[in-house]
Formats: sequence, C-alpha cells, structure tokens
Amino acid sequence: MAKVIKVNGAIVSDQHKEIYDEWKIENTAPKDIFSQLPKKDSEPIEIHISSGGGDAYAGFLIYTKLKDYKGKKTVKILNIAASAASIIAMVGDEVLISPVGQLMIHNAWTTQTGNQHAMREVADQLEQLAESLINAYELRTNQPREQIQKWLDKETYFSAHKAVEYGFADEVMYSESRTQNRVIAACIGVNGLLSESVIDEYLQKKNEPEPVVKNKQKRFLFM
Repeated sequence: MAKVIKVNGAIVSDQHKEIYDEWKIENTAPKDIFSQLPKKDSEPIEIHISSGGGDAYAGFLIYTKLKDYKGKKTVKILNIAASAASIIAMVGDEVLISPVGQLMIHNAWTTQTGNQHAMREVADQLEQLAESLINAYELRTNQPREQIQKWLDKETYFSAHKAVEYGFADEVMYSESRTQNRVIAACIGVNGLLSESVIDEYLQKKNEPEPVVKNKQKRFLFM
C-alpha cells in the first residue's frame, strides 16, 4: 500500500517553519516531506495536495527531491494546487485531480525596496524564475513554452477537466467508475436484462482459447 505524503497549507522554507508552527498556521516545509519519504525509494507513494502555494524556492526543493524519488509517485490534487504547490504536483508519474479541484499557475512575485538598479535586478531574477517554472510545466505537459508563459502572465486557473485536457493531470478522480457504470447501464434493457448481443460477446471472449507459443523465438503470435 502506498504511503501518503501530505502537502497542506503554505509552502514555507525550513528556516521559517517554526514561525508558522508557533502561530498555528498550517504549512509544509521541505523537511516535512523528506521525513515522510520511505527509507526504500522503490516503494510507491501518494502525494496529497491541498495548498495555495507559498515560497517558490521551498517548492522547487520539494519538487526536486520528489522527482529524484525512484518509487512510483501518484499525486492527488484534493482541492487546490496553486502557485508553488502546482510545481510540486508536476512530480507525479500519475496526477489525479478531484472533480472539484483546481490548479493555478502564475508568475512569481516579490516585494522589494531600493533604487532603479535594485528594481531592475529583481525583475531580471523574476524572469529567470519564470523560466524555471516553465521548465517544470513543460516537462509534464509537453505544452509549448510560449503557451505556458501566456498562462503564467494571466494567472490561470484550470478546472479538473481543463487540467487533464492540457496535460497537467492525467485523470479526474472517480470518473472511471462512473463511466463504467454508465456503459453497463446502457447495455441493460427496460426489462433489466442484458441484451443477447452483449451476453454473446462476453461468452465469446470468455471462451477464447489461450494463445499457443510454438517456439521460443516467436514471442508474440497474436497482436
């Protein structure tokens, strides 16, 4: 069974975590994640995200550590994965999102005081930070960098289905079982019975003989 790792509340640095804890503000720091990882990095993990983001560099550190983890990583976006938390969501080998969940991406921002030279330097740093954000989103979605930059500029929110459509997530949670139930319901007539064609198709598949491998050089006889 996969170990659950929770990413809740503000994403904060290890140095600032004690302040948030003291004031009882829900938070997740890199060391919280690292301490939860299984000792054997071949074990599967589930990363449950419910966070509006926070410190970009703390998010980057968590992203890199989880990306380096060798076991299967399943991300579940329970309600919101915004800003730095959306970066963490990109580590998943599989990313699932609640039907009521959202993912938000935007350009990084900061506060700064100083003269025009200091301001230009900060602006340059933010532009480089945007490149890092795009790297993570591009790696997961295969969307063009120009398109990702447009989404960042607009501060874009993605619904569950839009997140799947654009590659940020793989599947909307609970939708598979609902689709299967709809297919089954569509096969049932008004009398509550399955049609003869559905029954025949099931029996035919059930009674199909197993493929026979005649020699070891031919690995597959059926396609």
